[in-house]
Amino acid sequence: MCRLLCRIPAGLLLLIAAPVVPTMAHDGHSHTIEGRFEPELLPETSVWDHVFAAVYSLSGGSTDPQDPDAHTFVRGNLFISEADAAILLQEVVTARARIRALESLKSDECGGGDPNDYSACRRQIDAATLQARDQILRRLSPRGRKALLRWVAVIKQGMSHGPNR
Repeated sequence: MCRLLCRIPAGLLLLIAAPVVPTMAHDGHSHTIEGRFEPELLPETSVWDHVFAAVYSLSGGSTDPQDPDAHTFVRGNLFISEADAAILLQEVVTARARIRALESLKSDECGGGDPNDYSACRRQIDAATLQARDQILRRLSPRGRKALLRWVAVIKQGMSHGPNR
């Protein structure tokens, strides 16, 4: 019994003296981030790429603001007004076109020196994704913004992000 009691304080001392390692951001993480456990660690670029793809695919591949089926989907699932639905669909069309154009560039067209290094293009794609997110959130009404962010939070719960993009 005495041996057990003597080992407990030594173990506690080891836990206290162990260095605390801060949590790393998504760049360079070595594990898969599960959105249901740690949604705040998911990279915003991945989340919003997924949101744009979800709006596009769940609206039947049509993000035309004039398409009544796309409007019905967005209004019925995101619970936003007709005006906010039109804004969201219009911005998703713009964002997807910009991102697709950047994805089709070769690395030397993005300003990278090495033709095998795609990081310069990746940075531009990430910047375009975040600009589109900001533009959407800026244009929506406060109620529409809140509804969209609530939907994004639900999407995050089902996402996972591995160490290699």
